[in-house]
Amino acid sequence: MAKLNLNKIKAKAEEIKERDKARKEGGKGDSAFLNKIPTGVIEVRLLPPWSDAGELAKEISTHFKLPPGNSTVVDLAATHPRLGLDNPIGEVLEDFKDDVDVSRLWSKATPKINVYIPDSDINQDNEELSQEALGKVKILSPSTGVYNQIVSMISSPRIGDITDPDEGFNLTIEKTTGASWQDTRYKVQLCPRPCAIHEDPDEQERILEKTWDLDKMFPAPDDAKIAEIHLVAAALRKHLEKQVRQLGGTPKRRTRVAKEDEPEEEEELEEEELEEEELEEVEEEEEEEEEAPKPEAKKKAKKKRVTPPLALGEDEETPPQSKKKLPTTSSTKKKSATSKPDCYGDSDTYKVTDEQYEVCNACIWEVPCMQQQKKAGTFSYEE
Repeated sequence: MAKLNLNKIKAKAEEIKERDKARKEGGKGDSAFLNKIPTGVIEVRLLPPWSDAGELAKEISTHFKLPPGNSTVVDLAATHPRLGLDNPIGEVLEDFKDDVDVSRLWSKATPKINVYIPDSDINQDNEELSQEALGKVKILSPSTGVYNQIVSMISSPRIGDITDPDEGFNLTIEKTTGASWQDTRYKVQLCPRPCAIHEDPDEQERILEKTWDLDKMFPAPDDAKIAEIHLVAAALRKHLEKQVRQLGGTPKRRTRVAKEDEPEEEEELEEEELEEEELEEVEEEEEEEEEAPKPEAKKKAKKKRVTPPLALGEDEETPPQSKKKLPTTSSTKKKSATSKPDCYGDSDTYKVTDEQYEVCNACIWEVPCMQQQKKAGTFSYEE
């Protein structure tokens, strides 16, 4: 029987404790995040990368308000690209994007950046900025527009590394609003002169030590979390299938290419596709048969033996042989009574009402026809 691994449980408890401590910096309501940029102008300082990877921000891609339960789910593939994880929500949306409107369900990337909020005159004059944030290290969640402006500044070779603790630059972010949220505008500018993070070197060192480890703040999901995301994806697929049926369409199967470790699933998909193609061909043939004109029913006729052609020397006034009107197929063609004897075809049996006829496939004469008699040696023909 397996024993409980106490060391592993203690390590997990410490990890949870550190994460909770990171999210709450100390006092009540003193959050580590500055999720909303206040209206007006604020001054911030971008801090150096939190790890050797040298990244400015940690981009968290999230799916919001997923039906049917308004779930919020992290995009695993975009948020943790180095882990090689799939995004089951994205796969479902890809399957249904041509059938229903799923535009609002795609993941949205939100960068997380370590910033220092200096206790400057600009920040003190901003009434919407919490005074508790002054002199603290926060995790800023800028909009895509603000983040793009920051990245554009950093990429300029004339400016250099604006996160340098001693020779970097502070930034000002100005937010203006209008009648609606669509009128909101942001403007990012560099302060005119480079400066240190803080005038006091010891205080500056303390600030740098407070830099949040964003990898720990937003850790990779464990197996339980991944399984939970797959359950949300399955519920989303059923919801979208129901929508497609309500619109009169047919839900699509998953078209994702199977991985190398899933050969059986790929073969099953190929077999299902072949079966569907065969079923479609059969349905098309049945439709063609229904559209084709049906032959008129033949009148019931008495079975009569057809006499062979007149031999030489017989009375010319003898009535000529008559042909029996029998059912024909598309593969058979009628020949006239005066055609040259060249038929050696086999016979088939046809049934018209209650009478049964055996007919030569080639000349449509009732068996035994002249040619089959000749073939069997039971018919004599005088020159």
